Amino acid sequence: MSDLAIIVLAAGKGTRMKSAMPKVLHKVAGRSLLGHVLHTVKALTPRRAVVVSGPGPEAVGSEAALHMPEARVVTQEERKGTGHAVSVAKTALAGFEGMVVVLYADCPLVRSETIRETLALADPMAVLAFTAANPKGYGRLVHNDHGNVLAIREELDATPEERRITLCNSGIIAIHSPLLWQ
Repeated sequence: MSDLAIIVLAAGKGTRMKSAMPKVLHKVAGRSLLGHVLHTVKALTPRRAVVVSGPGPEAVGSEAALHMPEARVVTQEERKGTGHAVSVAKTALAGFEGMVVVLYADCPLVRSETIRETLALADPMAVLAFTAANPKGYGRLVHNDHGNVLAIREELDATPEERRITLCNSGIIAIHSPLLWQ
């Protein structure tokens, strides 16, 4: 897709993995989590790709270059959440007017077909979601009666009513570039 850009969010720490190594560098089936995701998005032939890394180890940039040399790596100096991480990619996508897919680098099992299907529904935006029996820890999709997403509310910021929502954010969003930067 020539009018496609990808933003891969790879700034997470390895805290929950009890590791000093950045989370996305941990290996599964012989490849890093980041490597799996970049392999998947490469199949979509994006015009631009941006990997948002955290401060410190250049290893994330090296790993990105190994799997997708054309990807630009930018650094989120202060970890201020997902929205902030996406905004760090804005300069790298200056002048781009097509569709943007945002996804997490620690989701190695996502398939390119799933991303294509999400893109097909993006008019002008689609959020891939799932229903969880126990949504604790996930961002909730707050939506109106027509199913339109009004907000993605992280658990820490959610009201008690929003915490009862079981429709959760997968982290994969397809959105038209001008709308994203609004």
